[in-house]
Amino acid sequence: MKGYAMKNVLKISALAVTLTALCGASANAGALYIAGRGALFTPRASDTNNVYTSDLDTAGYGFGGAVGLHNNLLLVDVRMEAEYFYRSNISGQWTDGGTPVKMDSRVHTGMGNLYLDLNLPIVVFPNLYVMGGIGFAVLQTELDQASRTNTNFAWNVGAGISRKLPLTGIHFDLGYRYADLGKAGKSNVVPYSLKTHELVGGLRFRF
Repeated sequence: MKGYAMKNVLKISALAVTLTALCGASANAGALYIAGRGALFTPRASDTNNVYTSDLDTAGYGFGGAVGLHNNLLLVDVRMEAEYFYRSNISGQWTDGGTPVKMDSRVHTGMGNLYLDLNLPIVVFPNLYVMGGIGFAVLQTELDQASRTNTNFAWNVGAGISRKLPLTGIHFDLGYRYADLGKAGKSNVVPYSLKTHELVGGLRFRF
């Protein structure tokens, strides 16, 4: 238990160091921004050998925020950020070798993300972006009436559109994101991997 707690402390400390570095570098490396986001997503569970795969019962929801730096490079803007995100309402049931499996999960993630924004010369159209990032996910899962917590390597990729609101430093973002959140622990069944397909929207405030 002490080893597990120490791993979580190290991961949270690494995220804090990233945030501090971003803030400290803001004077020399572009504009600082903060962002708030929400998401609706479809979760999907499968075991490591793809013996079973399940679209879970309900659509999930999530929310979070980020701190980052924004740099202008000709027609492409580069954004680097540290993001925290919480996902909830991940539940479902499937059959593994004739045994019914019930699952309910909540997930906390910390990600370091990189965004590339394509600034289109046509003013009436929103800008396009692509993104990717790596980090960690803490899965809190009730699986077959047993509670488990797992900390995993996680990653996400996505794309979408961005639009600056007139006469402000506020940007509205809307896009698709795929997230691989790693494996949840097992009780009396094999571990499963959790992935999500997400519709993400939010606002960015540039300083």
